[in-house]
Amino acid sequence: MVHSTLTPVFVGLRTGLHVLFATLLALVVVRVAVVGGPWALPSLVLAAAFGAVYLLGARIARAAEGRRSRAGVLWLVGLTVLWTALLVLVPEAAYLVFPLFFLYLHVLPRVVGPVAVVVATAVAISAIGVHGGFTVGGVVGPVVGAGVALLIGLGYRALAREAAEREELVAELLATRDRLAATEREQGVLAERARLAREIHDTVAQGLSSIQMLL
Repeated sequence: MVHSTLTPVFVGLRTGLHVLFATLLALVVVRVAVVGGPWALPSLVLAAAFGAVYLLGARIARAAEGRRSRAGVLWLVGLTVLWTALLVLVPEAAYLVFPLFFLYLHVLPRVVGPVAVVVATAVAISAIGVHGGFTVGGVVGPVVGAGVALLIGLGYRALAREAAEREELVAELLATRDRLAATEREQGVLAERARLAREIHDTVAQGLSSIQMLL
């Protein structure tokens, strides 16, 4: 990401996303450890794989800042597959959809990102309903989370676009300043050459005039 006055904002948002992801994944692991059951071990394995893929792929997503990376898209697809598998075993895994919302909006193209958010919201609501029945909270929670993620994601893109435009403007101004400075130096050199030429011309002319008068 290009450094600008908005860089601390972007760093804060990224750090908050990592903290949110770690917190929700820890909640899933604690729930599996407390409840136990025959699916406890597969659930823990999926949770560990989900966390490992996230950590390994976060570097790819960061490298893809400001552009669309095929590796980043593939990483996000794999992360979604692991989340879906974990969702089948652990209903609390539905909460992990919230950090996925921001990843969809950040990594995927403009149109695909919001569509992925809507699909993930429907998957999370369906999983919650299958595990514990459909309730108002089970429906409203993911929907509100998706709405908030869309607003923050669109705001993030607007800030990033504004920062990029500002950086381009500053670069153009600096380049113009350098060109003006070079032009001024060149004009100064030409003016000095003209002054020396006039002085030499005047000196030679005066010398010739003096010689002519003496002759």
